Amino acid sequence: MCSFLTRSLALQGGTLLLAVFLCTFPFISPASGLHHHGQEHLLERGDQRGAQDGSQKAAIHLELISYHLNTSTSDLSSALLKRVDALDFPNLVCKGDEVIRTVIGRTAPPERVWRHSDLDNGWGSTDLDFLPGVRGIEPALQEFEIPYDTRHGRYQWWEQWKRFTIGSDPRQYEPTGGRYRNSYIVAGEKSMIICHSSFSPRQQARPGQPFPELYRWSDVVWLAWAQIAGNQKSQLRYIVHDDIVTPATRKWMEYIEVASPDTNFLPWPGQLYDLQSDEGKALLATPHGVGLAYMLADHRYELDGKIYPVVCMWTAPSVATYSHSRNNYFMMWQLRDAAEGGIEIDRPRTCRDMV
Repeated sequence: MCSFLTRSLALQGGTLLLAVFLCTFPFISPASGLHHHGQEHLLERGDQRGAQDGSQKAAIHLELISYHLNTSTSDLSSALLKRVDALDFPNLVCKGDEVIRTVIGRTAPPERVWRHSDLDNGWGSTDLDFLPGVRGIEPALQEFEIPYDTRHGRYQWWEQWKRFTIGSDPRQYEPTGGRYRNSYIVAGEKSMIICHSSFSPRQQARPGQPFPELYRWSDVVWLAWAQIAGNQKSQLRYIVHDDIVTPATRKWMEYIEVASPDTNFLPWPGQLYDLQSDEGKALLATPHGVGLAYMLADHRYELDGKIYPVVCMWTAPSVATYSHSRNNYFMMWQLRDAAEGGIEIDRPRTCRDMV
């Protein structure tokens, strides 16, 4: 009943916190007869504001809970939100299972095969003569001996800044401003793509604004990689997401580390998961996992069957003045074939166990 009540109120702003409170702390209730000094005043304020919106009422109830538990309201809000995340996490794991089954596990060819020339319809590229700083990723580059230099790597931007057509319609549509900025490291079995900035045209488009048919990260980045890597494209081994800012991914990275009994959200070497674990499935279901799944499925033969990824994540202190967080978040996928399979997680593993 508590779970149903919480979910049913999920769209009612702050009232959701009240629902979780009633489920988690049933001993603190206006009807329970528990009144301490100061509580009567808060309840009176709640009655006087009965006509006000749910978020204000929830704030009053948070003060009540805070009074009883002797903790700050801000800390308590965070704790209750994690309680809500705990209810949603199984759904994310199920979504990850579905991605494994219907995307990575599919045998049918992709719905459409794109060619590099298709990028001419709306996309433009910029090649830079340097590689960007990757302070938070340097430990991984050193650990796996990735040659991060301009002899092996190219920093390339693909941006949807040109007008485009859709299908056979001759009309020209305005650009969305979507962009993918990546470093492509071509180094045989140590080859790597580092994703610095990813904003899908679909995501960047205004409400109702058309976006190109060729818009997915998995398609655009693969086309760029295949052209740059040439006959080494099948040796792609690592895909790294640099300084993740997407809330839908950061939220679950934080939750997984808090919820896992044997782990903490630590700097490199971080924590490692395979797709047999709930954590690995959940990360696959995030925006930074689903795109990878489509790339593996659509190019399984070009990648020599590397459809058994493992994932690790870690943090590093933020050095950017514009950053909204004290830490930067990183996620690295290692592409493995059937012979390698997953990594046996018989103990807490770190990114170093990818070797």
